[in-house]
Amino acid sequence: MNITHKMASAYQGLKSGLLEPSAASAAAPVCNLATADLFYPEQAMPASVQQAVTLALSDPELCHYPHPLGWKPLRQTIADRLQRRYGHPVDPDRNILVTAGSEAGLLCSFLPFLEEGDEVLIPDPSYPTNATYTRLAGGTPVFVPLREEDGFALNVQDFESRCTERTKAVVLTCPNNPTGTVFSRQSLEMLCQWIVRRDLVLICDHAFEDYIFDGDFVWAACLPGMWERTVTVFTLSKGAGLCGLRVGYMVADTPVLDALLARVPPVMCAAGSLSQVAAKAALEDESTLLFYKEKLARRLSETCRILSDIPGLTFTVPQGGFQMWLNVSQLGSSSQIVSYLREKAGVLVNRGDPFGPLCGKDHLRLVFGCVQDDETYFAAIKRIAEALKQYSS
Repeated sequence: MNITHKMASAYQGLKSGLLEPSAASAAAPVCNLATADLFYPEQAMPASVQQAVTLALSDPELCHYPHPLGWKPLRQTIADRLQRRYGHPVDPDRNILVTAGSEAGLLCSFLPFLEEGDEVLIPDPSYPTNATYTRLAGGTPVFVPLREEDGFALNVQDFESRCTERTKAVVLTCPNNPTGTVFSRQSLEMLCQWIVRRDLVLICDHAFEDYIFDGDFVWAACLPGMWERTVTVFTLSKGAGLCGLRVGYMVADTPVLDALLARVPPVMCAAGSLSQVAAKAALEDESTLLFYKEKLARRLSETCRILSDIPGLTFTVPQGGFQMWLNVSQLGSSSQIVSYLREKAGVLVNRGDPFGPLCGKDHLRLVFGCVQDDETYFAAIKRIAEALKQYSS
């Protein structure tokens, strides 16, 4: 497949999975619970971040090209945070690469490891662009089912049964998007031991690491034998609510980061200097993160209560992130229910099939991190509940 066809194919996959909800929401006056943009469309940037950016406007250094690795004070702040959170030493000069958002970083994570036709094992369901970026890098996505009856846990046997001589990598979104599963330490240890035995690479997306409501969140790179074979992508978009400033960062062992550094700058420029100032301020303001986390925890609990008695609707309570994965198989297809909720309840949610060809078609993704105002949010959830009760009857 030539590069033009490959990019066109990947774009169509991205469009079908992620762009349609936003386009639809722009065309109709609906409450958008389909976009994983914290408190969209309302203000999410903390006052402390705004103040830091305002002060930085007078710094002449920040008017020029940033360092390819990222602004040194931000890299140091990231290293300190990782040490506090995970107890793992990270060299800010040799293990961290700041990117213009985590999406570009996730794409670049594949580039050093894949050749045309190599295979990547991807849990199903999971974030749609895991497959898109695999294809863009020349690889072939191979989907591994996460079974609902097992709480969407990792099962090494399922990975082993789909592994071939062309398998080069495993991709994990931790916590999982869309299920909100926080993979247990035991299951991660078993999977990582298998990855080491198979001499594979692990690419981890930690987009929702700041919102863990239940379970022991483990950074797989810290497990035995994994530091030298893991690329982890982090973002400021979810935890800090800085989607519009486009700041993410990649963390890896020095040889891997050198390989990434040889590929990332030609693909994208560094994150903007003022955005990196904002990122540093956001990482240092733990009070904002705690406020957001407490708000979302209360919202999750109440959402589960409201949706718990709808005939034909089932779900597993998410342990992390700010989305829910709703099983509507007893009601209809996800596309039918999405269209019905938009028309009947005036609420937009994601259909499930873009999140997994094996497990997605009977599910919806509902984002409970949208809309700052609780009254507006819960009014939308109650309209969903009432509409689905009418539908099931």
